[in-house]
Amino acid sequence: MIVRLRAPEVERAGRVLFGGLQADLGPGLHAVVGDEGSGKSTLLAVLAGRLQPTRGVVEPSKRSVFFEDLTDPRLDAVIAEAW
Repeated sequence: MIVRLRAPEVERAGRVLFGGLQADLGPGLHAVVGDEGSGKSTLLAVLAGRLQPTRGVVEPSKRSVFFEDLTDPRLDAVIAEAW
């Protein structure tokens, strides 16, 4: 598991985005799909740690590795391991 989502919510303009979401995300490819304005970009900002949820928990694994620079050669090894 890379990250565990336990009902994170972000409130924007009086609207709750992605309320009630429960998921354990592991290595591999994942897709975030939804209607315009449903909170896809906001969810990715929460997962990246750039935005704190209003409620709920986003718990990264203690073994997670995050790269600011996507050209970092160490990222190739992480991607290869996920496949």
